[in-house]
Amino acid sequence: LDAHADPLLIGCTIAIFCASSFFRRGPRAVVVWHGLGVVGGVALLALLVRARFPVDYVHASVSTFAAIASVLVIIASLMPSSPCAAVLRCPPLPWIGRRSYALYLWHYPVFAFAGPLWHPGVATPQTALLAWAVSFALAAASSV
Repeated sequence: LDAHADPLLIGCTIAIFCASSFFRRGPRAVVVWHGLGVVGGVALLALLVRARFPVDYVHASVSTFAAIASVLVIIASLMPSSPCAAVLRCPPLPWIGRRSYALYLWHYPVFAFAGPLWHPGVATPQTALLAWAVSFALAAASSV
């Protein structure tokens, strides 16, 4: 959707699904969800590496695909002995999660100032890495 409400709606729908009686956690379902979680994780990594911002997010629905892949990882992490849950418990990820809102708030102005957001063809990978480093530093400094 143009307003990017689709990832929020996908998340709400899955929350309702997981609380319903349709959500299965039997042995067969656990194996299926573990597999789907791995597929979702690989898809998220591929989108992170390959998707161009803002072009693919606006015109190719990357945010929708990222939301669907995220849902698969999240549901898989709810399963017993989940490999997705083990990965999500790696120390850097909870640290990022605790600062995610600050990171969300800081990354846009930093990237706008640094240039990768508005001039993706001109910006270098070094500029983007520096913008991410500054965004993380500001998020860490502003989160207590």
